[in-house]
Amino acid sequence: MTVDYKKKYGEQLQAIKENYKAFDQPYNGKDNDDYVNGQGFCCNDGTPEAAQARAMARTRTTNGNFHDKDNYEKMQFYYHPNHLGSSSYITNLDGEVMQHIEYVPFGEVFIEERNNTWNTPYLFNAKEFDEETGMYYYGARYYEPRLSLWMSTDPMEEKYSWLSSYCYTSNNPIKYIDPTGRDYDEIVDGQSITLKAVIFVTRDSYNEAKASAEILNQQSGKWTYNFTSKQGSLKEEHSLVVNFDVTVQLVEQGENEPSSAAIQREFNNASEKTFLNGFEVVPDDKLNKNVNGSTSGGNYIQVKKSRKDTETGAHEIAHAMGVVHSSKGLMTAESSSSFRNKELDKGSIKDMIQYPLKGKVNSEYNQEKGQIPAGKGTLRNNSPFSIKDLQRGDIKSKEL
Repeated sequence: MTVDYKKKYGEQLQAIKENYKAFDQPYNGKDNDDYVNGQGFCCNDGTPEAAQARAMARTRTTNGNFHDKDNYEKMQFYYHPNHLGSSSYITNLDGEVMQHIEYVPFGEVFIEERNNTWNTPYLFNAKEFDEETGMYYYGARYYEPRLSLWMSTDPMEEKYSWLSSYCYTSNNPIKYIDPTGRDYDEIVDGQSITLKAVIFVTRDSYNEAKASAEILNQQSGKWTYNFTSKQGSLKEEHSLVVNFDVTVQLVEQGENEPSSAAIQREFNNASEKTFLNGFEVVPDDKLNKNVNGSTSGGNYIQVKKSRKDTETGAHEIAHAMGVVHSSKGLMTAESSSSFRNKELDKGSIKDMIQYPLKGKVNSEYNQEKGQIPAGKGTLRNNSPFSIKDLQRGDIKSKEL
C-alpha cells in the first residue's frame, strides 16, 4: 500500500517541508552520529548541507565555550565561613558580597540573600547541598537538616553505643561538626617522609598505648623511599628517609564517663582531625575469642587485656595507619606465628606511603565481614616534588 503523506498531512492542516537547507541541522537521509557542543549533525558526506552543519557546529562551540576573556575572572568567588566551616558570606574579586547565608542550628538555611543568579552548592559545614533531595552529602552518608538526622547508620556505630547511630554531632551542632578526618598523615618534605598519627587514650590504657606507639616510632630511619623526578629531559634520583611520629595524648574522663565517650569528646574538640585515633584496653570477653585486638572504623583500637604487654597494640595501630595483614613481621595475622615480630616489612611501609599518594584506601577481605578498609592517610606534600613523581617510588632498607 502506498501512502500519500502530503495529502494525509494536508488534510490535517499540516505541511511537510521539502527543503531543509535553512535549518541548523539539515537532514540528508542519514542518522546523526557526530556531536559538537551537545548538538548532533550528519556525517561529512561531501554535501553542502553537511558542510554547513559542521561550520555552524564549530560556531556554536566557539560561542558557547569562549566568551569574553574577563568572564572567567568574574566567576571567581571567595568563601567566608563561620566557626563550623559553613559558608556565611561569599564575595567576588572586588570584595563585593555576592551571597549571604545564615542557618538554624542543625543546618537548614534560615536567611539567604544574593545579588546574582549564581548560587553556591556548598553550604552547611561547607558540604555539598543536593537540591533534589534537600540533603547534604558528607562522603560516608547523607544528612537531612530538616530532620536533624543522618539517613543511614554510622559506619562506626560500634564505637559509640551510647548514641543513636542516626544522631548528628551528639545533638550539639553549634559546637561540633561531624568528624570527616582520617586516621594518619603522610608528610613529605625535601628530605623525608613522616607518617604521623595521634592516639587518644584514657589513663587506664595510657602505658600500653605508649609502649605500642614506641614500637612504631622505632621503625624511623630504617627505610628510604626512592624515586626519580623528571623535568623535561632532565632526570634526578631522590632518596627520602621514612620516619614515624606516633604520639599518645592522655584524655581525662569525667565522672562515670566511658573511655570511648571521653575519646570521642576529644575527637570533636580537636582543631585538626586528619590523624586521630582512639586506643583502649578491654576485657578479653569484649572481643571475639579468635582475635587479640580490633580496629573499628579504621581508627578506634581495642586490645585484649591479656595482650596488653605484647606487640598487638602496635599491630592494631598499624592497621589504623593504612596497613593490612602480611606474611611476615608485625602485620602477620597470627600472633603465635614464628614469622611475627616487632618489625614492619617492606610491603607494609610501601602501602602506608603509596595509598595516600594515590588517594586510595587499603583494604582486605574477611570471610565474616567482607571487605574491611584500613585507616585512610591524608597526604601533606610540602616537598618540591610532584605527586606523579612520588607515585613512582619504591622502598629500600637503609641497612642494604
